Amino acid sequence: MQDGKHIAIALDRHGNYGVFLYNIEDGPTSQLSFHSAHDIPQRCTVDGKSILFTSGRKMNAENSQFPYSRFS
Repeated sequence: MQDGKHIAIALDRHGNYGVFLYNIEDGPTSQLSFHSAHDIPQRCTVDGKSILFTSGRKMNAENSQFPYSRFS
């Protein structure tokens, strides 16, 4: 994230990779994506309000980006 306090990471906690938000200051993570396909964070939007991630949910995952807004 562009706030300097968080970083979006991919973790394998249940047999597939999901998007997690890691708090740099105190360490806890928050799970952002909940799907059986692999989800991998790529970058933030310019305004810093959303994280774009690729996913195995589509046939051509490397060309698909899904936004996750942490404010919704």
